[in-house]
Amino acid sequence: NGNKRSQQVDHKSSKYIFYEEINSNIMSPTIPKYDVQDPSNKLPWLMSDRDILFKSSLTKAILFHGRIGLGKSLMAINLAKKILCPHSSKNDNSCDDCKDCHLVDINAHPDLVVLPDESEKKSKIDIEEIRGLLSFATKSSHRGQGKIVILNKADQFSRHTGNAILKVLEENQNSTYFFLVAEKLSEVMPTIKSRCLKTNIKQPSKEVALTWLSENTENSTDNLAIGLAISGFAPLRAKTLIEDKSFWDNRTRLLKSIIENKDLERFISVSEKMESSVVANTLLMLAFDVVLYQTVGKIQYNLDCHDFIASLAKNVIQKSLFNWYSSILVYSKQSSHGLNNRLALENLFLSSPI
Repeated sequence: NGNKRSQQVDHKSSKYIFYEEINSNIMSPTIPKYDVQDPSNKLPWLMSDRDILFKSSLTKAILFHGRIGLGKSLMAINLAKKILCPHSSKNDNSCDDCKDCHLVDINAHPDLVVLPDESEKKSKIDIEEIRGLLSFATKSSHRGQGKIVILNKADQFSRHTGNAILKVLEENQNSTYFFLVAEKLSEVMPTIKSRCLKTNIKQPSKEVALTWLSENTENSTDNLAIGLAISGFAPLRAKTLIEDKSFWDNRTRLLKSIIENKDLERFISVSEKMESSVVANTLLMLAFDVVLYQTVGKIQYNLDCHDFIASLAKNVIQKSLFNWYSSILVYSKQSSHGLNNRLALENLFLSSPI
């Protein structure tokens, strides 16, 4: 009995790691930093945190953290708009009609800095840009409502960049607000975290997310549920994914190549036309669903493949699925380093227990 309990714990731990790996590399198009068509006051799961922030006395540094696709940057940009709008009172939203609001919407407000600059498709902040913030923070406001700095990807700062930002935060004594955005709070420098009010943007319930998606996308209920699951239950990420036709076409072709037959050439032909991350994650989710069905009789990701997964769950040894999972990760890493993709796909196919 002791050995059985130990094995159960190990399997549970393995499935948890399995799930975390899928969601840390979840496949979906890049989520925009903010979309003025979907302000935070229209996202129901943000309302509670938003009301607290909008009605309280703001600190000079706020760190928004949470998973991708929940609206962290939307919260930051809409809070910035409220501060910069001359027509908003303490408890009100920005007016969305004045010149200041318009300048924020197009990321052209002289008292607002957003880094990295998405218009230049930059993924990291240069140290020189951070040093330039010292000058920005010490100057007077152009429009008289204060100044805002939004720093995205705060959990990806290098040590030098982080130290430069820390210096700016320490020396900021004027009416400049710093809003930092991070996915993983644990990876933000402790010295930066200690100087910020931390606001955790929480994942909404499945019901709330599906209701919002049904009101903001034109798709079947089944597709909404599948897209939400594949996107890690992050509504904004799901919306982007659901509207990506190429993703659905690729996913359908790959799953059909597996479900309909076990022909190596067909599998490779389909996979070679897809990004390696999409291939890897599609297969990871399929394997996870089989394991989950074996364990609790449920499917999380591929809700449209119920019969196939149920059949697999009866015949596939769970240990072999975990071994295949390892092979998928190896494939993902090999393909990203430009090695022979066909050879990697062959190894991936031949190691499959499905």
